[in-house]
Amino acid sequence: MVFDLNNKLANTLLCLEDNTMSHGFFNILDISVIVAAAAGCKVIKTVPENSEKFFELMKLPLYQITDAIESYTKTGVCFVKKAENAEILKIALSFGIDYLFCSCNMKEKLEETTKLLQNTGFKTACLLHSAYTQTGIASSIGETQIIEIHKPSSESNAETKKYLFSPQKYGIKEAQQDSLTGATPLYNANLAAEILSRQRKDAKTDTITINAGIMIYTCGKAKNITEGIMKAYSALDKGEAMNLLKRFQELY
Repeated sequence: MVFDLNNKLANTLLCLEDNTMSHGFFNILDISVIVAAAAGCKVIKTVPENSEKFFELMKLPLYQITDAIESYTKTGVCFVKKAENAEILKIALSFGIDYLFCSCNMKEKLEETTKLLQNTGFKTACLLHSAYTQTGIASSIGETQIIEIHKPSSESNAETKKYLFSPQKYGIKEAQQDSLTGATPLYNANLAAEILSRQRKDAKTDTITINAGIMIYTCGKAKNITEGIMKAYSALDKGEAMNLLKRFQELY
């Protein structure tokens, strides 16, 4: 099965990741995508090169964005090998993908990226930057800048909303920066298994549910981030995320 430009992927979330591994963190957004998909989202995520060993150890298939997407039709989630963001965006929009979750490591790129996304065809785009961790992820550490861009139709003007996400406002205990530290791909794979199998409930798990919750909200599966986070916790607690992981591994 290959991508067909006539086969529109409506109601799908594209997750573009700036590389958080360079900051010493574990595979936060990769795990968050699985949780969001278990909560009912359809997600396609780009994967940086230095995360490919993690996927091999997790027995998770990786694809080129224009190649086979069997996993997408069977599980609602697909991981694609990293390409230039401009190329990914062009292809994604040609497929009719509606939603975007975009991480931005550098604060100075926020304005430029916001202007770019205001002129694209996404119905909703959510852009994240954390000054505390210098990554494009939301976490249980400090506040995260979130920029929402809504464009209900191609004829309408983009509506932009900017705000700070604080974990404490959502009843999540603030953590220290070293609480998100990763290590080798094997360590990160074991960590992912612990989180998805509910063996670990700490700042790492909180950070997974925060990002998954924002993804769930971005693609319209929750009316606000609070509800999105609740759905993410539920997907973990009910074992739905782990069940999805197992189905996805069958495609490896």
